[in-house]
Order: sequence, then structure tokens, then C-alpha cells
Amino acid sequence: MKRSILLLAAAFLAAACVSEAPEAPVVTAAGIASPDGRLNVTVLNNDGSLEYKVEYDGQIMMTPSPLGFIANYGDFSKLRILKAETDPKTYEYTLDRIKTSSVSKEYNGALLECMTPDSLYVTIELRASNNDFAFRYVVPKAGETGSIRVMDELTGFAFPEGTTTFLTPQSDAMIGWKRTKPSYEEYYGFDAPMSEESQYGHGYTFPCLFHVGDAGWVLVSETGVD
Repeated sequence: MKRSILLLAAAFLAAACVSEAPEAPVVTAAGIASPDGRLNVTVLNNDGSLEYKVEYDGQIMMTPSPLGFIANYGDFSKLRILKAETDPKTYEYTLDRIKTSSVSKEYNGALLECMTPDSLYVTIELRASNNDFAFRYVVPKAGETGSIRVMDELTGFAFPEGTTTFLTPQSDAMIGWKRTKPSYEEYYGFDAPMSEESQYGHGYTFPCLFHVGDAGWVLVSETGVD
């Protein structure tokens, strides 16, 4: 297998409360690179909406892909970057159920403070290490809102032309042996074209593997969820 990039996405709530919009210049582009400089992630402003793209060793691994979502109390599909901060860090943790019990990982982080046309705030947090990239939305509490419902997820993953897939479809509910599906045990399709539709019409199950021609491989999954 050629080099891999692991892209991870998650969303969660923060407890901060923000009111009035600051007087700050708009940032048209921001980004981070991995500690070894080989992986580069750029966030761009495209006519009022944010997009991100991913490159590895100068090869395009992910073409400009949309960021944003629509919540029950506000539209976060139109965003502008007010401030961008970067911060290199080392993350250490231990686990007793993996081959390497003690892990020390360097990454470069970035916090993009963004605002909607209706003066709602969200921070997009980015992390890039030497062969993976992660991002998430940090949503401040708005007024007396006690929770947030995501009504439409607009975050996308767009790949260069010619990319093929290794995916497993999400099944219908309450079917199969003793009606136990979805059990996430459907068959994977090997080297399928991007245009191939899911077998059951419900999309695909994480993790999702993509073969970007001679450039390498991309694995898309989720992390950091409750």
C-alpha cells in the first residue's frame, strides 16, 4: 500500500457564550502543515463559504471540499474567518489494548474563529500530523440555547477525478438475521468508481477508503465523538 492520509471529522458543543461581533479583518485563506512539511491543509473563502483542500508531497489528495452545517437555530453554511491561530503540540496517551501502549504524537494545530452573516460564531479546529489530518466544529452556546440539533450536514470530501473506492454500504434497518442489521458487516466493494451508488440507498459506513491514483490513499473516518 502506498502512503496513507487519515482524515477525521467530528462535531461537539462548547460552553462559551459570545454576543457582539468584533471589529476584525476577514481572513481570506488559512492553513497548516504537518511537522515534516509534507502534508498541507488550506482553508479558503469561496464567495462567502469556506472550503478546504489537502495536499501531500505536492499531490492533490482532496480537492476543495465544503465546510459548514445548518443547525436548528442558525445557518452555519456561510462563514468568514475572523482570526486564525496556529499552535504546534505533542499529544501523549496510553492504551492497554493496542500494539503500542504508549503513544507520543506531534501535530500542528490551528483555530479558525469564524462568523456567519447573522453574527453566529463557530471555531473550526484543525490538526495535522505527519500522515493524518483532523478537524471539528466547536460551537459556542448562543443565548439560552441548551443544545444544538444539526439539521443539515454540509461538510464534504471531494476527490480528484479517477479516484476509486473501497466502501461498505449502510444497510436497511431491522433486516437480516434476527433483524439485527445494520450490523456494519456488509461486503466491501473493491476499486469501485466514485459514481457507484450505495446498495441500499443509505450511503456508506465509516471508515471509507479511497484510492487517489498514483498519488496514494485516503482513509476517511470519525473520531472524538461522545
